[in-house]
Amino acid sequence: MAIITVQDVEEYIRNIEQFGVRFRHSDGGDTRADVILQKEYDYIHRARNNWTVEEWKKKRFKPLYRKFEVDVLFSNGKNAPDDIELSQVRITYLEQ
Repeated sequence: MAIITVQDVEEYIRNIEQFGVRFRHSDGGDTRADVILQKEYDYIHRARNNWTVEEWKKKRFKPLYRKFEVDVLFSNGKNAPDDIELSQVRITYLEQ
C-alpha cells in the first residue's frame, strides 16, 4: 500500500474537484503537507456544481477525514464561504 500524504490528497482533490483545498487540524491550525493519512480521496468524478461548499464537506470530505477540517479555496487562495455553490468556486480557476 502506498503512503498517502495530505499534500497528495490536496493535489488529487484539486484535479478531480477542480478547486483547491487546505487541510486543517480540528483546532483550526494548518496541517503539514507530509502528514500521512489512512485513506485516499477515492472519488473519480467531481461533485455536482449545485452543491454548496458545506454539502461537499459533509458528503465527501468528512466521511473520509473525520479528524480534520478543510477550507475550500478560490483560485486566489482565499476561503470560499460554506453557502456558495461549487460552480462559483470552480469558475475562479477557469478565469486564471
